[in-house]
Amino acid sequence: MSVEKSEFDDQMGRGTSSPGALQPSVLGAMWWGIRRAWQNKAVIFWLWLINLSVALFLVAPLYAMIYDHTALSTSAEQLGSGFTATWWTDFSFAEGAALAAWQGSLWVAGAFYLVLHVLLAGGVLAFLYSDQRFPFWARFASSCGIYFGRFFRLVLISLVFYGVVFWIDGLLFEMVERLSDNGGLQPQAWWGHLIRSVVIVALFFSVSLLFDYAKVRTVVRDSRSMIIETARTLGFVLRNAPRVATLYLLLVSVGAALMAAYWGSSRVIEGTGAGLLALFVAQQTYVAARIWLRLATWGGAMSLYRGLTARRLAARQD
Repeated sequence: MSVEKSEFDDQMGRGTSSPGALQPSVLGAMWWGIRRAWQNKAVIFWLWLINLSVALFLVAPLYAMIYDHTALSTSAEQLGSGFTATWWTDFSFAEGAALAAWQGSLWVAGAFYLVLHVLLAGGVLAFLYSDQRFPFWARFASSCGIYFGRFFRLVLISLVFYGVVFWIDGLLFEMVERLSDNGGLQPQAWWGHLIRSVVIVALFFSVSLLFDYAKVRTVVRDSRSMIIETARTLGFVLRNAPRVATLYLLLVSVGAALMAAYWGSSRVIEGTGAGLLALFVAQQTYVAARIWLRLATWGGAMSLYRGLTARRLAARQD
């Protein structure tokens, strides 16, 4: 059996065979990703619960400090109407040592959250890819373990790419400053830094897109060498840049719409004095929606990759 025939059979056989799972069109892949994410509401719920648990663990010390500082004092009533710069200055001065310790622990928490994200990503992607949904926890946990090492190596490789982006940012900054003769607020300096910002944001999104597809391909192809997989993924992304970029931008637009909806609703809730509970519900709804969008993004990328690959391999057989 040829390598192409073997890979084609793998595309058609190991993963889900639901309609649209192999979709070479952008809109078709996007719709399949959205539906696939919605069909896995249990995954969204558990990821939301894990996210909420981690968040509560992080903010509990800060809440305790604020409670101790404001309990049985007039500042509690002032805090009920929102934070102010004066209140925060007073709080920071009074709880300086404890606040500094808490802020220092955020670095450790950030590293833990990164490791947790890498661990869960393998389970989520394997669940999106496979038709074998039960038993949920056994399959999810085993997939987390199977792909953790590979995905962690992808994170380390991605740091090199992000480092290159920062290096390019430094070069562009120096170039703009030289061209504008360090003019500060001169029009050419403003436009130069605006263009630089657009380029850097585009590069950051491109790196994020590249390693999203690297994760997807790792699961679909059961890849072991992450350096080789990164190189092959880069080739796939460059060959199919219009489709890949369009799908990514469409889903980013959905994310921007979700953010705008949350921002608008939070302003309304605060303005009507509906209380912290309503604001908390709005925040958690937004978090759940972002998790759903993350699954939809991976699902769309998976459908597009499998569709384009299957079409290419089928054409080779003809």
